[in-house]
Amino acid sequence: MKGSWLSLLMGKGQKPLDIAGQRYGLLVALRPTEERLRKSVVWECVCDCGGRKFASSSSLRKGSPKSCGCAAQVPPPINVKHGMFGHPLYKTWEGMMARCYNENNKDFYLYGGRGIKVCERWHDPKLFAEDMSPRPDGHTLDRIDNSRGYSPDNCRWATAMQQHANKRSNRLFTINGETLHQCEWCRRYGIPVTTFVNRLNEGLDPVTALTMPSRRPRRVAK
Repeated sequence: MKGSWLSLLMGKGQKPLDIAGQRYGLLVALRPTEERLRKSVVWECVCDCGGRKFASSSSLRKGSPKSCGCAAQVPPPINVKHGMFGHPLYKTWEGMMARCYNENNKDFYLYGGRGIKVCERWHDPKLFAEDMSPRPDGHTLDRIDNSRGYSPDNCRWATAMQQHANKRSNRLFTINGETLHQCEWCRRYGIPVTTFVNRLNEGLDPVTALTMPSRRPRRVAK
């Protein structure tokens, strides 16, 4: 088979470079096509992730591209030869890595931009899944200490309420010797968090802000 396409190209007066089976980054050249790019043969390549990529032999030899495009989604040093793309936790791992290392991610400034990193062990999605499987229904990945990065000893699966309580913006208040997050105090006293925060901003102390009656008159049923 190889001789047939070589003969075809030679018949057109070209001297093609046989790169079949050679590796370029995450790509391995499979077979040439009849396409040309600046007189260079375009090759069909397979990526370690299983994707396909068509690139000229000259661009492959120059080191661009290095993958089918998957490597651009998760910045180096990430080994994408892992076979984890269909795993239930892969998207969680991918999002975690992007927040910490991809400057184009919308949430990067909250994570990588302020020094939050992923431990070296979890740069391998297989080890991340090994440490964090299974994920309970309705839970998302949460860092216990928001000043630290992602690691087995600082991560858990948390409910939406736990996630909200663990936000950096969620303040702690001590009342009668008991310390709780502001959302927990508000839940206990049955008032909206926004109401509590607005009252604090007006200068009220936490106890008064939690216990004072609503200023909005109640409607009387007729």
